[in-house]
Amino acid sequence: MDPDIRRALVKALTIVAAILALLGVGGWGAVTAGEGLGYAAGFSGTPGVLVADRCLRTDSAEAVPAETGDCRGTFFPDGGGLPNEHARIDWKVETHTRVRVSCEDGECHLAGTAGLFKWLSLFLFALAAIALGVCLAARLLCSLVPWRWLVTALAITTGALLTGAFAFLLGGLAAG
Repeated sequence: MDPDIRRALVKALTIVAAILALLGVGGWGAVTAGEGLGYAAGFSGTPGVLVADRCLRTDSAEAVPAETGDCRGTFFPDGGGLPNEHARIDWKVETHTRVRVSCEDGECHLAGTAGLFKWLSLFLFALAAIALGVCLAARLLCSLVPWRWLVTALAITTGALLTGAFAFLLGGLAAG
């Protein structure tokens, strides 16, 4: 096989693999963030307060106490109701502090402003990954047809999405 053809084929296949990876990661992130946004905004689950009794490190084979990782405690639903003493959240929670959450079947998710910023930043990063995948696809397409303006427009869109994602990430860090 001609070395130039082989090089062009390897380049095209590498770009296609990158496109598929970016679209896959972006799609997964968008779906995950969509679910998290539902909990953070109070559209899913039961809103209430979680008081973490203990947190365990999830990166260790042993049950080592930590301030991050798998936290368990008591969930108190808003508006009364029976508390759930076996509620769990996979988020950095200091023990014996009250955290706004939304729970479903004992699994709690961060709610309120901090949760919204967290999930919005993930959603925007996911959209940026999808947009970058589309940019690469447009770049590959533009090597076949003369639509250079498409690459420029998609690059500007990707930059705007990344800027928004970083803004929401910083807002979430500032909100707690």
